[in-house]
Amino acid sequence: MRLYVEAAALLILCATMFRDVSGQSQAVDDMRKNMMDSWMNTTKFREVVMSALENSYLQGLMQRALEANSSGNGTRCTTRKEVRLMSEEEWNNFTDCMKVLYHKVIDPSTGKTAYQLFVGNHRSATAPGAHGGCCFLCWHAIFLKVFELALQDCNPTVCAPYIEWRAEYAAMDHCDSNIYCDELYGNNQGPVISGFQAGQTVYPSDCNTIPVGSVAATNYLVRNCEPLVNQPLLALVSYETYDILYETFTNLVDLCSPWNTTFEDAHGTLHSDKGGQVSVVSCSVNDALFWSIHGHVDNQHNRMREKFADPIKQLGTYPRESQGYTGITADNQYNAPAKPYTKWTCEDGLKITSTYGVKYERVPEHCVTDDDCNWTPNNRKGFYCSGRRCVAKRRINGKCTQHNQCYREKFCTIEPKCIIWPPYLGFICRCDAFLAWLG
Repeated sequence: MRLYVEAAALLILCATMFRDVSGQSQAVDDMRKNMMDSWMNTTKFREVVMSALENSYLQGLMQRALEANSSGNGTRCTTRKEVRLMSEEEWNNFTDCMKVLYHKVIDPSTGKTAYQLFVGNHRSATAPGAHGGCCFLCWHAIFLKVFELALQDCNPTVCAPYIEWRAEYAAMDHCDSNIYCDELYGNNQGPVISGFQAGQTVYPSDCNTIPVGSVAATNYLVRNCEPLVNQPLLALVSYETYDILYETFTNLVDLCSPWNTTFEDAHGTLHSDKGGQVSVVSCSVNDALFWSIHGHVDNQHNRMREKFADPIKQLGTYPRESQGYTGITADNQYNAPAKPYTKWTCEDGLKITSTYGVKYERVPEHCVTDDDCNWTPNNRKGFYCSGRRCVAKRRINGKCTQHNQCYREKFCTIEPKCIIWPPYLGFICRCDAFLAWLG
């Protein structure tokens, strides 16, 4: 019966996806408008001006990036891994360095930390070319690399991890994903009180004004994950949409506004349905989920480029008005500085992967067994194979239909199972003493 339900759902999804793959449905238009209002609302979300010491720290990061380019990466990590394909040691190294950035004061007179600098650098007034044009992918590739170099000042073996978000939305309810368990990103409803960001305060003060449901706005990181039931939006983040983008991809212009908004709209959906700060662009970097979203975006862009054997095609070219691409704004021109990272232009962002030897350790596109999905040594076994695609396992109390969909969290003393649980009036994952009694 379950297979029939999944097959019917897939048919509905595919029908919706092919109707709306260009992102022109009303639901997608509404989402885009809300996101752009958030990006451009410079009245509420002001520019964060850097002090001289803060600017010096940023200049130093950029200079080290250029030096790493000329001298090679040495012992620095260059392979970005999916969160659940990492070993526990690799994950702990990453979270330890995140905590260092949270507390590393770079200007005693302002008290601003290194991490807060990155939050401020993602505001529309500070980074006018970061969204809504062809510099979107390039700017964020630079942003991600500079952030990664800051992590590597703490530990050179650390790379910024990403989440394979397509595997989240292939599940019954992406809010039940194992990424929201205590040992990873923590809870996804209300103030974040578990995971490595538990009790994290947000910056700057205008990011304290985000209520979550009935919970009033606080100065702490909050989330409000909502199951994505709107079919046009769900289609945007599906395996099938990325399959189409992959097959039709020829160059950057196929992924950017104003010629094709699908890719950036999919990214917008990943932000917006999680609620809290990560859904508001000027505040989104407060939540570490931000880096997992943009690692995913960069990974998919690079996967599309890697399909070409020709190195020139693989590198790609940036659209120029001289080539007939009209309507490019000043901040999205190929030679526009990628503010505030002014040592690079928008076009330079295309070269980040090749310049720094960045690679991605990926979840397979197709699978036959669960082991196909969980293929790296000492991984968390965070995926199951649905018969063709790798899907994220559910956390404890997450909705399920079969045992192998349940993720064994750290506190579980026995293998979790998918059982009927009266309080929830449905099948959920459990790993408590009741299961041991059942045998």
